[in-house]
Amino acid sequence: MISKNNRQVLEGLWMKDIVGTGFRSYILDKKMEALQHGAIIPDDFLSEMERFKDRNTIVENGDEQICCVQCLKAYALKKADEIELGDEAIRELNKMLDGGIEVGHNGYYMDAGELVKIDED
Repeated sequence: MISKNNRQVLEGLWMKDIVGTGFRSYILDKKMEALQHGAIIPDDFLSEMERFKDRNTIVENGDEQICCVQCLKAYALKKADEIELGDEAIRELNKMLDGGIEVGHNGYYMDAGELVKIDED
C-alpha cells in the first residue's frame, strides 16, 4: 500500500534521504568510501538493494519513494550473507545503512508484501 503526500510519515522517517530518490547517489558514494577501506561491494548487489527499495515503497511524495530502512537493512545484510560478501564489506554495508538502525522487525522484514524471516537456517 502506498500512502501519497503523508507529511507526518515522511517527517518520521529520518533516513528519507537514504531511501528516497537520492538513494542511488547515496549508495554509490558509500561504495566509494567502502573501497577506500578495502571493501568491495558489487554493483549488482547495490542494484538489488535499489530494486528492493522500489518494490517496497511505503510512502510516495511526488518523485520521492521511501521504504522501511529496517526492512532494507535486514534484506541487504541477509543477501550479503547469502552471497558471502565478506566481513569487511558487511561492516561497510552496516555503516552505509547506519549502524544504529535495528535490523528488521522482531526477526522479520517485509518484501513485496511477504513476511520474511531473517534467520532462515
